Amino acid sequence: MTTSYSLNEIVKNAPELISLPEVFIKLNQMVNDPVSSIKDIARLIETDPSLTIRLLKLVNSSYYAFESSIDTVSRAISLIGTYELRDLALATATAETFNGLDQRLPDMRQFQQHSLYTGLCAKLLAEQCQHSRTECYFVSGLLHDIGKLLLYMSMPKLCNQIHHHAVSEGAVPYLLEQEYLSYTHAEVGALLAEQWHLPANLVNAIRFHHEPVHTRNYQVDATIVHVANFIAHSMDTEDSLYASDITPLDPESWHTLDLQPDVIDTVMEKADQLYREMQATLFPQLLAA
Repeated sequence: MTTSYSLNEIVKNAPELISLPEVFIKLNQMVNDPVSSIKDIARLIETDPSLTIRLLKLVNSSYYAFESSIDTVSRAISLIGTYELRDLALATATAETFNGLDQRLPDMRQFQQHSLYTGLCAKLLAEQCQHSRTECYFVSGLLHDIGKLLLYMSMPKLCNQIHHHAVSEGAVPYLLEQEYLSYTHAEVGALLAEQWHLPANLVNAIRFHHEPVHTRNYQVDATIVHVANFIAHSMDTEDSLYASDITPLDPESWHTLDLQPDVIDTVMEKADQLYREMQATLFPQLLAA
């Protein structure tokens, strides 16, 4: 008999399977505390040397393309903002969590690649929409499928059944999740993000990244991740567990974002340009894969 769990059981057991570093939890609390200063936040980050190094690599990368080198966390905060640095810290914390998971999970390498591409595409789409604070879109894209990862860690046999059913019948996997489980990986990921006390727009983007038309809150955020997910899947030329999970693109997306479909080519090109450098910073083990 194949084991299955309720949505609440999955999320309740999540801390035993996947969690964020303690330093990020403290950072998130501090960023939301109006009493905290830039120096306080920088001092906290600097207690974690590996986080500090990764953050400084990110702010000195072509992701930002600053003219001069940024050598302190305080300087980075003053240039990109407190919330933006929190979002980047979340990106590095997520990558650290992914890197620490069992690499024997199905297509873990492909999962990381797709997550990174989706994050980059979301950031670039947000730029095309003239949005500020594009780091939050990058993180939303990076985390959009985290519920899928949690499902595979909790119910690998059942998830494999869903995958094989999708491949053999040409069905949409997340709709099969609803049929088999009565919930989807998007709902799992959103509840996990809520459990981590992440911002509401990020939670909403994860929850509705397959069907952004179904939300009235932060619809643009969800639509950006929806389109980014579609583009990232389209860029995956390998026959992997995640390459087969292409969700039909909601035709209302371009109206919601007020963009033309030809923006896809621009986003793909720029995502490819940024990918290798971001991969080296967040997922260095992929370079040797």
